Amino acid sequence: MANNRNVRGRDLAAPTQKMEFNGREYALRFDMNCFRIAEDVYEERYGQDLNFAEIAMKLVKGKLGAVMAVYYAAMISGGADLDWDDFAAQFKLTDIPGVRDRLSEMLSDALPDPEPGADGAPLSNGAEGPAAPSTGTGSGTAP
Repeated sequence: MANNRNVRGRDLAAPTQKMEFNGREYALRFDMNCFRIAEDVYEERYGQDLNFAEIAMKLVKGKLGAVMAVYYAAMISGGADLDWDDFAAQFKLTDIPGVRDRLSEMLSDALPDPEPGADGAPLSNGAEGPAAPSTGTGSGTAP
């Protein structure tokens, strides 16, 4: 029989994830404390008084400062004893699990497909190089 008890936010624990940073594995906790710490980082280190919703918007846009602030905050909230300056000096995007593969996929998807003969191989008519210069920018948008 199903439990009809109302579940409240305080009944839920934020999931803990792991991240290897500077040769050591750290627990990451994305909870309310994490969000508060990220706000503090923005104010103290970046000189911007932003709430977490504003930081999240920067995170969605892929802003490196937001990524760093949130990951640092998650590490501290997960129990790490780490100074911001040490974190900032050692942080690499590739420390985030799966980021290297995802960045490679996104870069590959963003690049235009090679044109026939673009590698210098002969075209079917025997000419070298591309038949005509590309008018595309590779950005996926029209000029």
